[in-house]
Amino acid sequence: MNDLLDQDHRRAYLMRRLFAMLRDAGVSKRDDRLRLYRFVTCHPVGSTDDLTDIELESLIQALRGWQSSGRLVEAIRSATEAE
Repeated sequence: MNDLLDQDHRRAYLMRRLFAMLRDAGVSKRDDRLRLYRFVTCHPVGSTDDLTDIELESLIQALRGWQSSGRLVEAIRSATEAE
């Protein structure tokens, strides 16, 4: 039972972290978030809840990488304009 709680807390942490990073990056529209998710995960995503913990971590790492390389705005623009 404790492991289940730990997994729930971990997922909640990842979700909060992702949304904070998206907010800081200026991604506020749901459609833009979903396009970004699809760009990073390489598959359609209908909701943030559909993402696995590994995919959440991948998104966070992608945002961190783009931010540290100074390409965050450019990468998000590319991702959200891709169809």
